[in-house]
Amino acid sequence: MKREEVLGLTIIVVLVYSLITFLTVSPIHVSAQEPVTVDGVGFDWPYASCHALDPAGDLLDGVPDWSTSRDLLAWYYTVGTSYVFMRLDFLDLSYGAETASYGSVNDALNIYILIGWTGAPGYQEWVPDYVQYQGYGIHLPDYNWVLAVAIYDSTHYTVYDYKWNKVLVNTGLSVSFNSQWDLVEVAIPTSLLAQYGWTSTTRVWAKIATVVVYNGVSKVSDVIPNTISVGSGRAEWSGAVFSDQYCGTAKVVFVHHGNQHLTDNRALNNPSSINSYGYILYVHDYLTNRTGRRIPVTIHMSGTLMASYLWWDPGFISYIKGLISRGVAVPIGGVWAEHITAYFYDNFNDPSANFTKWYTQQVFGYTPLTAWVPERTWDDERTGIAYTISKYYYAVILDGNTHHDEWSPGTNKYKPHQYDTTKTAGRTLYVLFIDWDTQQLLLSNTDGGLNIDLRKKYVWAATNSDQQMIFVYADDWEKAAGIAGWDPYNPGRYNNSLTWIAMHPWIQVVTTDDVVNWLRNGYWTPVTGFYCGYDTYALLKTWVHNYPYDYRRAYDGWYWGTSTEKSFAWYGSGQTSPNYVLPDTTMPFGDVFGKTSFNGSPNNTVIYRLLAPGGLFDSTPKNELWWLAIAVANAMLYETAWHDGGDWDKDGMYDVAGWGLNVWNHLRLVNVLLQAAKWLDSTRRGLVTQASYMIGDFDWDGRNETIIYNPYIFAFIDDKGGAAPYVFMYNKTSNKVFMGIGAPAVYWGTWSDMWYGDSHVGLFADDYFAATGKNYYNAVYTIAYAYYDSVNGRVVVRLNAPDLDGDGYPDFYKYYVLYNTANYIYVDYLGVKKNGTLYTAIGYSVDFFNNLLYGNSLSQVNSPTSTYTFGYKNLRTGAYVYVTPIQGMTWTGSQDLVKYTMQYRAKIAVSVNTAVWAYAKVTLGYN
Repeated sequence: MKREEVLGLTIIVVLVYSLITFLTVSPIHVSAQEPVTVDGVGFDWPYASCHALDPAGDLLDGVPDWSTSRDLLAWYYTVGTSYVFMRLDFLDLSYGAETASYGSVNDALNIYILIGWTGAPGYQEWVPDYVQYQGYGIHLPDYNWVLAVAIYDSTHYTVYDYKWNKVLVNTGLSVSFNSQWDLVEVAIPTSLLAQYGWTSTTRVWAKIATVVVYNGVSKVSDVIPNTISVGSGRAEWSGAVFSDQYCGTAKVVFVHHGNQHLTDNRALNNPSSINSYGYILYVHDYLTNRTGRRIPVTIHMSGTLMASYLWWDPGFISYIKGLISRGVAVPIGGVWAEHITAYFYDNFNDPSANFTKWYTQQVFGYTPLTAWVPERTWDDERTGIAYTISKYYYAVILDGNTHHDEWSPGTNKYKPHQYDTTKTAGRTLYVLFIDWDTQQLLLSNTDGGLNIDLRKKYVWAATNSDQQMIFVYADDWEKAAGIAGWDPYNPGRYNNSLTWIAMHPWIQVVTTDDVVNWLRNGYWTPVTGFYCGYDTYALLKTWVHNYPYDYRRAYDGWYWGTSTEKSFAWYGSGQTSPNYVLPDTTMPFGDVFGKTSFNGSPNNTVIYRLLAPGGLFDSTPKNELWWLAIAVANAMLYETAWHDGGDWDKDGMYDVAGWGLNVWNHLRLVNVLLQAAKWLDSTRRGLVTQASYMIGDFDWDGRNETIIYNPYIFAFIDDKGGAAPYVFMYNKTSNKVFMGIGAPAVYWGTWSDMWYGDSHVGLFADDYFAATGKNYYNAVYTIAYAYYDSVNGRVVVRLNAPDLDGDGYPDFYKYYVLYNTANYIYVDYLGVKKNGTLYTAIGYSVDFFNNLLYGNSLSQVNSPTSTYTFGYKNLRTGAYVYVTPIQGMTWTGSQDLVKYTMQYRAKIAVSVNTAVWAYAKVTLGYN
């Protein structure tokens, strides 16, 4: 018995995605003459060869054993030079069904294909081999057959002609069974058919039947077409299917949602493992090439994830762009870093959606048509999110079993809906609903192929008179890839399901944008008037404990808390029971709605102060640095208020995610970026003419910081480590601005402000002082003074290092000096009571915003192995930051040069001396 047990990509695809960029896989061609090969693999059967479909579950017999193996789904017919090829699809063709190798059935599966055509020399009106239906022989009142192919197994078969002559017996045909892909292929010599008046252009009709032989009696099980009945003492099987007819398709969409923060995410895409993002894409790439038709994938990558790969793994971005150019992948948009839109008004959601669309265009060269809503937490009643999304996208993805079933249960959730245009200012916004069955069952295989319940569902759709339905799989990309805690065997299951689908062309894989374009061009008609006030996906609702809200707004229980869930909004208040303490902050997070008041006012909360309508974002000039602040605020609000289901601080309440607090607690620093945006606006308007300074609590940590600026330089000097974590430079001639020091959108690995490691390295962030044996990067410095020196035309700021050795004096002094028209800053050190070597760090992120768009374009200038100038230039924009040790300083060497996310860190050894200044010059500019 011939079998082709094809394991598919699980074995044959273990390729490094970086090599995939240069790999070309051609569609299969058997020969110049024959369109397909009888080998048990169905890749080479095009959609046009499928001429008839049959519903699942329509067996005519009651024998339970091997029942799915007799359940016909499809008939194919295509003409070659030497052979006519036919194929049958089955619901689930079990291994050994044709020989009944186990079970109580004598012969579980025999197959009969009865074919005829006009102009034959004669016809037969009875089914061969005394096949019965309800105890009667089966008569054909119309579309009689010329040749009957009776297949008993892959090596035993008979071809009858209409005179009952056995023209072929166990030889002359090519027959292949495949139980994994649930199909049988047959090749019949064209020379045989030609003897009965057939030509290559002949219109053929067919009747197909599966038969079970039980206790010596052949009983019909399933038939195509299913038009058999009993009357006048015999069974009558009328009708036929034809070689020139076409069948419907089930339209399936595969959406993979990738959301990770801006950090080194290469572990999620190990090119040597099938447990990777790249493997999931390559499944679609491989199958597209193998079948010769699109098996596309829709991908959603948050802006932070895209920026991560642009910096760390640009080859992966290039591979995706190649897929997009070939129509194999389609990116969708949304908001930049997956902040939960239900908790923000249009003044923040709108620029985020706008920026994300623009960012996706810049990165992928593709304009997204469809939006992904974070956690599908949709609240149109409170925020008007439909109005916002419809300004930038034509469609949004929501959940069929919640957003649809709880708000529009009387309509078909498989059909695209059009949102109520009164909520979108008349703009068209389509809603595509995730199919729960597809989402939950795709990674659950049946016999190494697609889950059997999905097979039933898809053949139902393909045979349905309504061909404008879609079945959307949408879930975390990590899930299919089997990474980040998901089942590591999921990629193999995903491959098996997609391979089964690719071998069954009556399942049509499309993208969200395909559907949107069909709708926009009038080929499809949506269900109109849909509205969803608020809802999220089903599983999330079960994760929120004891919420006193409408269950459709369960996420509110994470934002404002329940009797057992800790309130996100209250973190930072300083309350200790439960524990809402956060370091380096004086205000809780709060909310834009003013529900959270602190010290008598909602304005004493971070989010309200920044993002409430009329707040600081609204009152800041909307220039390049304002847009940078938007991106950073998005990143710092990543997955707003997410809880992880644990009580990690042991206070009896379910906590928000610890990683989330690391990030959210730095939303405060966005205020510094808004200060920079105001400086840029004032500079452009000619209001900044000389060096100046500001002292205040700009990052809302309860301690004062200093900002120094002139028409060219803006530097924020923090008390932590005495560093200048954010430094900007403006070029008046070119009217361009860049961030040379600082990576504000990058993931934070600590709750507190720290400007030494963790991809957040400032300018001269002090580390270790040998004279005290202490570290200073997390220590608090004091602003001794800041003043304008009118004689020399400069601002001078002195910081006192903390007294970590307890001798009653600052451990050293640190100065920042900025001249009126300089594009450079001097950083000076002077000892107080002790001498020694101080190690300090510098983080270069030259043109940070450009790095978000294009990745690493930084070129190293010189080497950190001497006292000479060392720094980086951005080859794309010409921006540079160079540091020149002048006296008492030296670079520590290349061993301390480290690549972080969006920046490079180098270190300088400072000779702190009570009598001699140590100082360096930091120059920023363009060339």
